Amino acid sequence: MQPVSFTESATRVQRSNLKSAAWGMTCAALAFSFVGMSVPVKGQQNAAPRMEVLPLRGAISLYDKACIRCHGPGGSFYGSELGKGKTPEQLRKMVWEMCIAQGGLTVSQREVDAMTAYHRSIMHSEPYVEILGTSPTEVIGEATPGSALQLQIGTKVIPVTLTENRWHAAIETTKAATIIATRNGKTTRLPIALGKFTLHQQ
Repeated sequence: MQPVSFTESATRVQRSNLKSAAWGMTCAALAFSFVGMSVPVKGQQNAAPRMEVLPLRGAISLYDKACIRCHGPGGSFYGSELGKGKTPEQLRKMVWEMCIAQGGLTVSQREVDAMTAYHRSIMHSEPYVEILGTSPTEVIGEATPGSALQLQIGTKVIPVTLTENRWHAAIETTKAATIIATRNGKTTRLPIALGKFTLHQQ
């Protein structure tokens, strides 16, 4: 075995200490990263999950943000020519172009579909309804302002308050339920499920 000089020995010790220090810092960093992770404690296992909300805006909110200044509340400035003679695909393209051009919006495909459905409801003077959030005990959504809303669960019918274009209901969403909107003698029925909105293909 070759003799090792004092200088070389000191260098080896220094390198060893550096490796140990680096490993120690790595372990400390890992331990720190787990501090923020909460483990359920006794009694929390059955806590109700949070409301699941779509990462998007409702069609009426989008319209009010970007379209109302030119087309009026609820499309009141459109007139009778809105969508006239257009196929569903052509109407969707028109709505999409209005969203990104005049409206200056960045929209998802689903938002364009919902906005198109909202425009169909305007064309047919029907109340529009959309489900934007659900939990096991409540549901939130949007509806055409001025609509009378009710929730039907089996044979039970519960009135729902509409504030401007937003509504909220405390119900057990594991049971089949339908939101019913009535306005100007026309009624829209929509099963309660996250992401659903009024559809009118004609």
